[in-house]
Amino acid sequence: MLQNKVIDFLPDWESETICEWLKEHQEVEIISRDRGGPYSKGAREGAPQAIQVADRFHLLMNLGDATKRMFQSMGKELKVLFTLHNNNERSAEPVSTTEEHRLMEEHTETIPIETINTNIELQLRFNKVKELHSQGYTIRAISRSLDIQRVTIRKYITMDFLSKKKGSRSTNFESYQQFLLHESNRGKLFTELYAAILSEGFNGRYTQFCSNMNELFENHKIIPASRKIDPPVAIRTWSPAKLSIMIQKDTKDLNKEDRKFLKLLCDNSPLIKETEELIGRFKKLFQNKEEGTLKTWVDDVAKSSSGIKGFAKGILSDFQAVNNAVVTPYSNGQVEGQINRLKNIKRRMYGRAGFELLRRMVIFKSG
Repeated sequence: MLQNKVIDFLPDWESETICEWLKEHQEVEIISRDRGGPYSKGAREGAPQAIQVADRFHLLMNLGDATKRMFQSMGKELKVLFTLHNNNERSAEPVSTTEEHRLMEEHTETIPIETINTNIELQLRFNKVKELHSQGYTIRAISRSLDIQRVTIRKYITMDFLSKKKGSRSTNFESYQQFLLHESNRGKLFTELYAAILSEGFNGRYTQFCSNMNELFENHKIIPASRKIDPPVAIRTWSPAKLSIMIQKDTKDLNKEDRKFLKLLCDNSPLIKETEELIGRFKKLFQNKEEGTLKTWVDDVAKSSSGIKGFAKGILSDFQAVNNAVVTPYSNGQVEGQINRLKNIKRRMYGRAGFELLRRMVIFKSG
């Protein structure tokens, strides 16, 4: 009988610990889990009779990570499409196909969408990896030469430019540089300048603004007040993380501008269009719950040029559990709720006691 209660709490998530507990509880028939290797191994060895079901939420999270990496590797194409979208928004007349191609040729290398938050040392290592790879060196040879992990080298090879350091994101600060450097703004507080461009469409945080302003003043002179400048023009951009969320959502759940830009992406990039269709099919697998549809989907992804091939290949290593998530009604939702409760308990008793007290608090009145 389903009781929605915690029955035990283990000291770690090692496969041996899980295996030993399951061997003592052979009555277990169904195991819902995320796709972590220790969970899979422990469940397989400790309860071979049980049905394993992969968590659908984590599957969609993994898919989101795959699409985010795809967008990160499409830097040049996205820069062009950002410009095309902003030009279309400002123009009353539709841009012709010929004009689109002209824009792509002119702006592929010159649109400064990325800002100045990339670590110089990392940039040099990134450039060296790209150089050695272009000369035909293997990933193993590059790893030995530069003392970089092979997984990092594979990631660098797929990227057109180095992503900004963790915690930062692209902003449209460049659109306001001339306005901020104008002599009429000399002596104004950063808070005043930030408020001025925020009302005009600046999409960054105040801390990002201050960092960019300090860098700007180090590298530029103040523009004389006698020189006329054009008013700042906001440039709308989307981060890879935001795009990966947009491509997974139903279009009716997007706001008007996000919906228009996603359509622009699909109309101008066969790769993104194909990926969007495959993602839509993957989500429908869980609704239809038909045996054999997951294998068909994985095979279709393998034949495609989509950027989520790695995700589909990873499914094959845990195929039965993922297939059970598709065709059965079992869910990891109750467990995720208990995990959230566990985190709250740990915050309240941080540093006060050991594992045994934590275990008792988690099990007590868990229903």
